[in-house]
Amino acid sequence: MKTNLILLLVVASLPLLGCKDPIPDPEQAVLILPEDNTSCLYVSQSSSTASVDFSWQEAQHTDEYLVVVKNLTTEEETTSRTINTSIRLTLSRGVPYQWKVVTVSELSSVETSSTSFSFYLEAQQQGNYLPFPARLLTPQVGEVVSLTNGQYNFSWQGEDLDNDLSHYTLSIGASADTLNEIATDITASSFSTTLNAGEVYFWQIISYDQNGNSTKSLTNRFETAP
Repeated sequence: MKTNLILLLVVASLPLLGCKDPIPDPEQAVLILPEDNTSCLYVSQSSSTASVDFSWQEAQHTDEYLVVVKNLTTEEETTSRTINTSIRLTLSRGVPYQWKVVTVSELSSVETSSTSFSFYLEAQQQGNYLPFPARLLTPQVGEVVSLTNGQYNFSWQGEDLDNDLSHYTLSIGASADTLNEIATDITASSFSTTLNAGEVYFWQIISYDQNGNSTKSLTNRFETAP
């Protein structure tokens, strides 16, 4: 009788053990400042650097925020940690940047990334802004694309605070270090060119403004279907 009672208690406790609430993942942070595609206002300055205030909305189930800032000219990233929803960072002036916030929880192994914002940190006595590096739209990173009559249509998005973008250059190669200029003086934000089927390619866009300033996009990898 005693043995039966013990077994009954064990069986009764099993549903309770199986109904434990899952650990929630940290929510995505919503970025506030600096706003996307703007000229950033700084709070203190020297001839070469400036302090910039970053802020975002509080994210639930989050113990710490990782603020990732990328210099879009050098592609160098820096990561800063904080438990607050704002941080002040010192950056080089006259440079376009991209930033995002990654939320982290001590109870979860998941790290949640926000969307990315771009901004330009003004140089001293800046008369003209560099173009933002173009955002590569198609093909996407790692995508396997199909050719139409042996051709593929590349597309991208250009941004410039002066609204004086003049043209683009499309470069393609078999590796990120062997890019060749396929077309220059492109005035649209798309271009079709001939590719080989079943190949691995890398591509990049160079944006130019009317003052001769230029910036390179990231270099993305893609494949063509056999």
